[in-house]
Amino acid sequence: MSHAKSLLPHEGFSINGRGHLTLDGFDLVELAKQYGTPLFVASERRLRANYRRFLQAFKTYPGKTVVAYAVKANFTLAILRIFNLEGAWAETFSGAELHLALKAGFKPENLVLTGGSRVEADFKEALEAVSYTHLRAHETSLH
Repeated sequence: MSHAKSLLPHEGFSINGRGHLTLDGFDLVELAKQYGTPLFVASERRLRANYRRFLQAFKTYPGKTVVAYAVKANFTLAILRIFNLEGAWAETFSGAELHLALKAGFKPENLVLTGGSRVEADFKEALEAVSYTHLRAHETSLH
């Protein structure tokens, strides 16, 4: 079993007493039975640790450092929410990415719209999404 453990990608993985692969204590065989396959599972602990380690690497830089998670890398809402809670910004390219970032809780002022071939409609869509979000937040605070 120790040889098998050495082949696992990182410390979050292990083999339980039933011989099943686990990630952060979750039995992946049981998850596959429950939710079907293919099943994509991510380690929240590992995502948070990697983000913090990455951010720490810039702590000695004299200027302000902003880490913006590229929404296109994985737009699963749960993963976006983790990075938002860690303090990351969201880097978006498309209107869909922008809307997902807002839905995941990123503040409009923590969104970065990127891309070299932007057209006026892209900026209009972004402004409308951000303005609507600000309006809804303001509306909520009045009630």
